[in-house]
Formats: sequence, C-alpha cells, structure tokens
Amino acid sequence: MKTELTTNANELNKRVELKLSTLFSEKCTLFFSVFPSLGTDHFSVQYIEEEQPFLIVRQWKWNQKTAFPLGIHIYDLSNINIKEQKIPLSTGDYSFISDIQEMEIIIEELDGVMLDGDYFKLVISQQEYHWRMMHQVSKELQELLDKLVRLAGVIY
Repeated sequence: MKTELTTNANELNKRVELKLSTLFSEKCTLFFSVFPSLGTDHFSVQYIEEEQPFLIVRQWKWNQKTAFPLGIHIYDLSNINIKEQKIPLSTGDYSFISDIQEMEIIIEELDGVMLDGDYFKLVISQQEYHWRMMHQVSKELQELLDKLVRLAGVIY
C-alpha cells in the first residue's frame, strides 16, 4: 500500500469520518456518530435491522502511527485504523431504539459561539440531523442516545 501523507488536519478528519460513516448494510435504519473536534474518540453506531438485529460499532483513536510531530503534524492517511465490532441485541434493546426512530427530533439553535466541540450526526431512515452540543436536542433524545452509546460500549 502506498503511503499517503498530508499536513492538513481537516483532510485527516474527513477521511476518518468517511470510514466511520460508511454504512455496514442497506438494512441500517439508524446511524449515530460523534466526531470530537479536539478529541480522538471518534465513533459511529449503526443499528442493523435484520431478523436478529445488531449494532455495528466503529471507533477510531489517535495513535503515534497517525501523525508524526516534526514541528508540524504530518498525518498518515494510509494508516487510519478503524476498530469495528458487532454487538448482538436482546429483545429489551429494541424498544428504546424504536423510540429514537419514532420521536419528533428538533435541533435547537446554538445559543453561543462554538470554537471547538463535538459534531453529532443522527440518521434515521433517510433523514439526517446535525448538531454541535448535546443541549441542542431534547432531554428525552439525550437519554435515549446515552443508552445507545452505553449499549455500544463507547464513551463520548
């Protein structure tokens, strides 16, 4: 494999987001991702609705092979390693996922200046929602997404 290097951190972030956002299957009916602007714990959770539904959890963490600090950061785009795991679901897990899928989602305007922070993305069927701070969504949605993230075994 040919090494692909860049000094552009935005290019690295775009590449990581693309790898995390690629759908596992066309049976994905819910997708949630978090991309911290300064952090390294980027992840996505996909709900795959089959006879035995399951979650696909993808994570990317910063490591020394990703960037070489030589006065400026040189990012190795050919060495972006995504950890992926399949998590089987129990019958009790389906109800709160369907609650997310069926609720009316409203994203409040950001009430301040945001220099850095997280980038949240939620896709239900074909509808996409994007926001920067968790308080922009309802408490009910926050609680349901927290359950989803805990079930997936990731931290945000």
